[in-house]
Amino acid sequence: GSIEFKIPTGAIELAGGIPVEFKIGEFKKDDAQKLIKNATIPDGVKALNRVFEFAAEATIDGEKKGITGFSKPVTFTLTLGEDDLKGANDPEKIGLFRLNEGGTLTFVGGKLVGNKLVVQLYGFSRYVLAEGNLTFGDLYGHWARQDVELMAAKYVARGLPGGDFQPDGQVTRAQFAALLVRAMGLPATRAPMTFVDVKGTDWYFSELMTAFGTGIIKGFEDGTFRPNDPVTREQVAVMVSRALKASGKAASGVIDKAQWLSAYRDAGSVSEWAKADMALAVAEGIVRGVTSGEIAPAKGATRAEATVMIARYWKK
Repeated sequence: GSIEFKIPTGAIELAGGIPVEFKIGEFKKDDAQKLIKNATIPDGVKALNRVFEFAAEATIDGEKKGITGFSKPVTFTLTLGEDDLKGANDPEKIGLFRLNEGGTLTFVGGKLVGNKLVVQLYGFSRYVLAEGNLTFGDLYGHWARQDVELMAAKYVARGLPGGDFQPDGQVTRAQFAALLVRAMGLPATRAPMTFVDVKGTDWYFSELMTAFGTGIIKGFEDGTFRPNDPVTREQVAVMVSRALKASGKAASGVIDKAQWLSAYRDAGSVSEWAKADMALAVAEGIVRGVTSGEIAPAKGATRAEATVMIARYWKK
């Protein structure tokens, strides 16, 4: 299938007039199979026998220097052929994995739009086309199974040791922020985050810093973030609404709060600071009632509920 690249203005930070050469290539089938054979394929991942190599070089003072990263994502679009789709169990779960020097694979991204795989790249390297098929023993027959497995295939949601997902378990504020950062495909960024209850050694520190720098999270007036508190449905709505706005996915125009919340008899219990974002999240189809007439803003979100809401955001 055809390959397209869209390189936004400002993606490469160089002085004007410096030439940049792009090299776009794909390994022959036999060579691709050798690379894949020598790679360490993660559990639940099936390589589809296509390996690409992308590079960018700038000529500075007569010397060619490799460009390893971009300040804005480059959009890579691959039209998938019959052979690619035939080799996959679920084409929605196809993605691009970076082939690291040591032979390991790191998921980069990928969303299927029609028969085209669209990936946002923040750097060039070697990449393997592969499908993720991660399943969890406690999700058979569960209403959230399809979305949870899709988000697991995209390395957004993660299971627990032992192979279960615990769909009815609680989600903390830090866990939800981390899910959202992964769903947005954001690279790690540094920001002046000063929450008094978040340490640099916390597993979620990098993702929280990225979320803070993007404006997705804000702390409480006492300077805390309360990362281990259960995340409530109205807090989910606020974080998702900020993500929709930051990524340009929110519909333009003013959202009528009363109109979108009027269907829920407990709309009056939505905190004032969360009403506009809750209305937006409802209007965008991210947050839905726990029953036909109840939005339950103060209720904690389960792992299944949180992942499904993240999947709804990701699909936009």
